[in-house]
Amino acid sequence: MRHRDECEGRCHHAAAFRARGASRRWPRAAATLGLAALALALAGCNIFGPLLFFLSPPQIDKAEYRFAPKSRIAIFIEFAEPSQENPVFRKALHEKLEQIFQRRKVGGTVVPLDEVQRLRQRNPDFEGWGLQRVCRELKADALIYLQVENLNVRTTPQYPIIEPSASIRMKVISADEPSASARVWPGSAEREGRLVQRARAFREATSPVTVDAEARKLGVDLAYLCAMPFYDVDREEPVPWEP
Repeated sequence: MRHRDECEGRCHHAAAFRARGASRRWPRAAATLGLAALALALAGCNIFGPLLFFLSPPQIDKAEYRFAPKSRIAIFIEFAEPSQENPVFRKALHEKLEQIFQRRKVGGTVVPLDEVQRLRQRNPDFEGWGLQRVCRELKADALIYLQVENLNVRTTPQYPIIEPSASIRMKVISADEPSASARVWPGSAEREGRLVQRARAFREATSPVTVDAEARKLGVDLAYLCAMPFYDVDREEPVPWEP
């Protein structure tokens, strides 16, 4: 900068040059730097390619469905096969979803799992209720229905390997819509609901504690996937899978 100022001082048009240059120098420099970086990146430069990547705007997937800011949301988890029902998995899935919704500011509050379980236990005819009635009985504005179509933690008690995997169908039911249009997400193209799947690495079944730990981790992993349609997701942000 000192050398450039001395050159400008010797120029008889220095005052006029500085007046014009003050407003143009930065845009020109920025444009030059941008063009140079682009050229070097296209040429395979190992320095400017990553630089352009980090300076690029984040890639965001917008929420597919947004709950009202102060809405009360119920999460109802049901197993298609009663023999696969797993309380450890259910609790981990529900609690992690509640934590994610709080952190991501999805809706207002989530109906506690205990409240959902009490409603089911106190009503002998509960199995015959429609999802919208469940939503209203819980005094919720919307209900996220998670049907666990297949849950596999351990094939048989004698089998020495744990193979954690699960598939879930998701729907959102509104308490306020007419019964014929109570389902508000996903669209009609996904008639059975949004399919969410997760499989974890094989583990040796050393004890029942290991089996329960893997069921919990599988529930937590699936909670991240089930929550994603309801908030803006940064594609570059890694999913914090359970170890």
